[in-house]
Amino acid sequence: MMMMMMLIVIARRREIKFRRYSVNTVSIILDTVDVYVDAIRRLVAEQCDQDVTGGQCVTGRRLLPYLLSTNLSGRSGNISFDDNGDIRGRYEILNFRRVEETAYEARRVGVWDTTSETLDIDASQIIWSTTSTSSSSL
Repeated sequence: MMMMMMLIVIARRREIKFRRYSVNTVSIILDTVDVYVDAIRRLVAEQCDQDVTGGQCVTGRRLLPYLLSTNLSGRSGNISFDDNGDIRGRYEILNFRRVEETAYEARRVGVWDTTSETLDIDASQIIWSTTSTSSSSL
C-alpha cells in the first residue's frame, strides 16, 4: 500500500512542506502493536497471577526486558533488538530535496543493514544544499 505523508515544519516563520512517500507505514505500526502484545503476553504468563486488572503486574520496569527479548516475524520483516535496545533491521537513508518553492520531498538514497552491518548508498543521488544558514538567524 502506497501512502503519502505530509510533514509540515515551520522554519523562519514560514510554512515549508515535506512530502514523504512511505510504502510500509501501516506495516510498521502493526508490527509495533504486535511487539507490545507479544511482550505483555509473555510477561503476564511468567510473572502475573490470574488478576492483572489492578495495574500492579504490568509495569514499564517489568515490561522492558520482555520488549527487548522480542524475536518476531513481522509484516515488515524480522523484529529483534540488539544489546543497546536498537531494533535490528534495515534503515532507509533519505535525502530531502526541494520540489517547489516551499515543498520538499524525501528520496531514498541508501540503506543501512544492522544485521550484516553494511551500508549501501548511491552518493550520486544525494543533492546537497547550495546555500548555508547561520544558526543565529533561526
